[in-house]
Amino acid sequence: MAMTAVSEQARATVVVCAAGVLLVAAGIGFTVDARLGMLGLAAPVAFAMVASPAVGTGLLLLAMPMEELAALTGGGTLNKLLGLTAVGAWLLHVLLRRERIGVPGAALPLVGLVLWGATSTIWAVDPGETVHTLVTYLQLCGLYLLVVNVLATPASLRRALHAHVAGAAILSVIGLYLTWQGVLQRGRTAIVVDHQLLLEPNAYAAALILPVAICLTGSLDRHRGTAERLALTLAGALCVTTIILTMSRGAVVALGVMAIVVSVARGQLLLPVLAVLIAIPGLLIAPPEFWERWSQAATLADRGAGRLDIWRVGWVVIQQHPFLGVGLGCFPVVYYDYLSQAAGISWRHAQAVAEVLIKYPHNIYLGVTAELGIPGIGLLLAAFWLHLRAGFDTWRRLQARRHPAAELALTALAALLALAVQGAAFDIAHRKYLWVTLGLAAVGSLRVARAAAAPARAPVRRAA
Repeated sequence: MAMTAVSEQARATVVVCAAGVLLVAAGIGFTVDARLGMLGLAAPVAFAMVASPAVGTGLLLLAMPMEELAALTGGGTLNKLLGLTAVGAWLLHVLLRRERIGVPGAALPLVGLVLWGATSTIWAVDPGETVHTLVTYLQLCGLYLLVVNVLATPASLRRALHAHVAGAAILSVIGLYLTWQGVLQRGRTAIVVDHQLLLEPNAYAAALILPVAICLTGSLDRHRGTAERLALTLAGALCVTTIILTMSRGAVVALGVMAIVVSVARGQLLLPVLAVLIAIPGLLIAPPEFWERWSQAATLADRGAGRLDIWRVGWVVIQQHPFLGVGLGCFPVVYYDYLSQAAGISWRHAQAVAEVLIKYPHNIYLGVTAELGIPGIGLLLAAFWLHLRAGFDTWRRLQARRHPAAELALTALAALLALAVQGAAFDIAHRKYLWVTLGLAAVGSLRVARAAAAPARAPVRRAA
């Protein structure tokens, strides 16, 4: 034990000294060239990520909500680089330490989905688009494995989730500021330039679902301090208010499902009432268009904001390509080809289509079926089911032992259920927060598998 403590202390000393040298080099670099100085500043961060992958994962979760502002700030490339750096640093750390990369059993349908998507290049309508989408899915697989393997302890998981909430709070403040400035589209928090949607309200709202789940379960956790619970409550109220102002009906329904799941799991049947109370600030400042959208949803007067028309076209695609689909990522490519074959399309939708270059399915289940056929949707549903079951089993096992980490498992379970609901009205299959939530749901099952396999790998001691 003493030798282990000394080695850990020596490793920490080396890390601190190396980081200090890199910072000094960055300062000197600024005197020569600003770009060289920026590279020098990035070097200590990358070094810290390699030394401690949990640091890189925390930074990635902190910055992840900001991706919704990438079209405005031009930070999309920076976010991608951060993600690639975090995954790459973790892989380098694993290689240097000779650690094993764990793959939970629940991940098998996800792997199958990506492999089937890669195979669809053979028959895809646009192989180039399929390859482009496949690269995105491979990166998301790396993010999934990063979360599952790095956030394997309650302490590291809680710190990363707190970082994610901090990023979401910043995103919410920016959203409220934009709303206050009157940057609206039909009463919604959005930015449109030359008919191009730069800030999508549904995407904005969906990015805040996991943070709300973290705040909801954390604020009810009696194992946490009063200050921490109060901070999580305020952050949650901020995120819920922003979601209401986006007027994303799918996100609001998803939040309702989340509140019900947490209420039943904790045996607190009045929890949905508390959720409504937290939502009161947003409801009070919401414009009249918010209530109009819900009245239109009740009568389908707006045809689900055009989704019914999109789904009719998607159903035509599925009927003509039921088994293989049109290829991964090719739904927007073929949409206009099948629009004329769909019956019952409203004239307003036909007029709106002429102003938009790309049309997405707004439903991950329909979209996957249209692109990858029956095998694709089967793999997606299996992935959701296995991860939900893994999250539920982890929560039930920890809850039976009254373990403080039970709330963390409940967070992943509630968030994944909410995103599964949100996915019925918005495209989230290629979004980082979905794959992060899937990874969070599988963390517990991987730890159990590793614990069960540990005795088998231990060396057998024989008597002398």
